[in-house]
Amino acid sequence: MQKINRVFNVLVVVLFCAIIGAVVLTKAPDLVMEKITGTSHLKAASQLEGRSYATAPVPGLGKVASGAFQNQFEQYVSDLFPEKDLALLTNAALQRDCIAMANLPFGFPAYPSAFGSERIVIPSANAITYMPSKVTDATFEKEDAFAEAARSFAEEHPEVEFVFYVVGGYESPAVNPVYSLVSDPLTPQALTESLAEDMAGVSNALVASVAYDSLDSYYEEFFRTDHHWNIKGAISAYNEIAQMTGEDLIAVSDYEAIEGPEFSGATARWGLDTLSEPVFDSTLDYSAIEVYKDGELIGPYEHDTYWEATPEAQHYGFYELYYGGRQYDKLVNPSREGTVLVVANSYVEAIAPLFALNNGEVYVTREMHSANKDDSRLQDYLEDMKPDQVVFVGQPGAYLDFLVNHPNYFEE
Repeated sequence: MQKINRVFNVLVVVLFCAIIGAVVLTKAPDLVMEKITGTSHLKAASQLEGRSYATAPVPGLGKVASGAFQNQFEQYVSDLFPEKDLALLTNAALQRDCIAMANLPFGFPAYPSAFGSERIVIPSANAITYMPSKVTDATFEKEDAFAEAARSFAEEHPEVEFVFYVVGGYESPAVNPVYSLVSDPLTPQALTESLAEDMAGVSNALVASVAYDSLDSYYEEFFRTDHHWNIKGAISAYNEIAQMTGEDLIAVSDYEAIEGPEFSGATARWGLDTLSEPVFDSTLDYSAIEVYKDGELIGPYEHDTYWEATPEAQHYGFYELYYGGRQYDKLVNPSREGTVLVVANSYVEAIAPLFALNNGEVYVTREMHSANKDDSRLQDYLEDMKPDQVVFVGQPGAYLDFLVNHPNYFEE
């Protein structure tokens, strides 16, 4: 028995050395040429993982003692693995097939995209979505804090109209089959109703949302592989806001397919799923809109960042590149009047140009994004931009965490 164990251990070591050897043999020529020429032919980033690959760490006594060097070196070697993205996708696909087979006797309408994954595959819709968020005691405390601060600020500024739009996306029970299995799930409908109740009686504060009652209606306006809305969803949200504020509605006569690779969005990427979908845009005319960043005119509203990207980047990053590639902070339409400040997260990329079709100036901040944390104040924006309207756009979690990330936002 001991002899068998020794043989097994030797085989494991040999296999491990073979894998490391394959990495070295595959990557060594590029590494040598990088040292000689100062340029590299190795991939610098993974579009699938949405991150840059680790570079060779520099050893140091403190880094070795703390374990930081070992961790960085382990990540560096891991990133050198040949065709790592393909290996990750293949492994996840095998796990997903096992899960699907295990689900056959039960017939659940959705299941994890891999073992331990928080992304959920919906085979009937050819889509992938998220595990539901749950309501906690902190949920009510955060909502109350945001509503109280926003209501008080709106009452102090009756000359400005405030709109709070709750994105009714993947967190709606009607479009996420897993919600029926979760107690006390967080939903856009609940937050919308709570905000509307808290804002009741404030004439210049409006709460809006579009609810979806089926998978078909939802995926008509949202991506199947990404949590963002497509252009139809952005137009639907804009028209919901415009109807409440008395602005002109946007009518679209036609949509057209976008040439290029299909889109495999962030939800699919993070779930290590190869699902993809065709992309399209409206035929709306944005030619009058000028784009500004940091006070400088950078040109007309175009999608050049997307068209200049590699096919792989287009495949994995359509939404970010096509709509948000320029990361502008102001849109100007010389043929219109009125000033709007849109406070949002990445959902703003597709909807901000729609505001610019009906307004002279549209300022954009992305402070509802979870990565943005600062001491900004809305009062400063009102003094600098002098908006007629301030529109908040985000999913429930963006509202709940807003004051955690921007504690001074509604201070005078």
